[in-house]
Amino acid sequence: MQRHFLKKYIFTIIFLVSIFVFSIMNIIAERSAIKDTIKNCKWNFGSLSKSVKTLENTINSNISNKYTFIETFGYVENLIGTDVDNGFTYVKSDSGELFYTENKDLLNNFDQNFNRVKKLRDLSEKNNAKFLVLLPPDKYMNGKSTFRSGIPYLDSSKLLNKWTKSMDKENISYIDYRDYSTEMTKFQGSNVFYNTDHHWKTKSAFYSYQVLVKELNNRFKMNIDPDGYYTNLNNYNVTTYKDYFLGSMGRETGVSYSGLDDFELITPKFDTDFSRRYNPQGLPGDYRMAKGPTVDSLLTIYNLDSKKKIYDSDRYSTYLDGVNAEDYIFNNLNPKGPKVLLVRDSFMAPVGTFLANNCSEIDMVWSLKYKGVFGDILEKGDYDLVIFESGASNLYDNTLIEGIDYSGVGTQSAKGNTKTSK
Repeated sequence: MQRHFLKKYIFTIIFLVSIFVFSIMNIIAERSAIKDTIKNCKWNFGSLSKSVKTLENTINSNISNKYTFIETFGYVENLIGTDVDNGFTYVKSDSGELFYTENKDLLNNFDQNFNRVKKLRDLSEKNNAKFLVLLPPDKYMNGKSTFRSGIPYLDSSKLLNKWTKSMDKENISYIDYRDYSTEMTKFQGSNVFYNTDHHWKTKSAFYSYQVLVKELNNRFKMNIDPDGYYTNLNNYNVTTYKDYFLGSMGRETGVSYSGLDDFELITPKFDTDFSRRYNPQGLPGDYRMAKGPTVDSLLTIYNLDSKKKIYDSDRYSTYLDGVNAEDYIFNNLNPKGPKVLLVRDSFMAPVGTFLANNCSEIDMVWSLKYKGVFGDILEKGDYDLVIFESGASNLYDNTLIEGIDYSGVGTQSAKGNTKTSK
């Protein structure tokens, strides 16, 4: 016990000295930007709070040698064996996976958000579309994820259980991928999630795609991929990039603390041809185009080009840029496939890429960014299927599909058209 506290004492001293030295060095190195901000801000009583925030943002965005400091700090933490990093933002499990710390606000906005999803179901069925909810598994898996005593890890099971119970009550069809965690782990051959990120790995996402197609056929008789060709992993190239992936958690804690993950790129061996129109942030008129096979139209291969860009390149966003506010994908080789609307977050990036092979068109909107009128989308879209997907970390977000609440408001609607209603 004395040794444990001695380690913590030494770490505290090193941490405080490092912060002091680094702060002085950073102020000297970035004094020009800081000086300009101080000069341009208004420092009267009424604007004080805003000016302080502006100065804080300037300092945070102009940190000299930021990643060197992160790596040094991560190395020290790893050296003394601490399981908590970055101000209790992340914790490390016994197996080395990074987790978010406990969040006591998980049930915030539950009634509001569940009613929004229920309304989306009702609007979908009103427009003759099947409706399905997808709940990705939680990174914390009961009985599999273990921590040192007292570590405040995030367990989202209470939130997910409340969602499934409420959906059962309202007869909303859903897939709870926690029910498939054992099979998914076997298919992946390792942990379902990246050690350094909150997302599932590519093979785990492919398994969830297989489950999705099977359930769509069982529940809705959609006859998707009847011969099992597209859902057979043998019809894809699987390229493994060893020690090549640093997730969002790892970028905050440093490679020296989190380590690196392998990254698997799954691409079709068969011919594909897509036309894609997308808007990254949902800004008016900011639509971009891509066309061609999967690797040219749906993937961002340059994310994998250089290992030296490990901090700058989000490998997970190789698939569909991770998530865009709007994505409209047309399959030029499957004009008779179903037309699907996918309301999603970044979990569905690889899954949506695989599912596009089965569709004539798949339209995707980001559940937290898209502000269009869902009633308009569904009325004009003539969809066969509407899928709502959300990871647990977004289910309690106040902005979750808030566009479902819009009524009588002029706003940007699907595919960049403008509609003003009264």
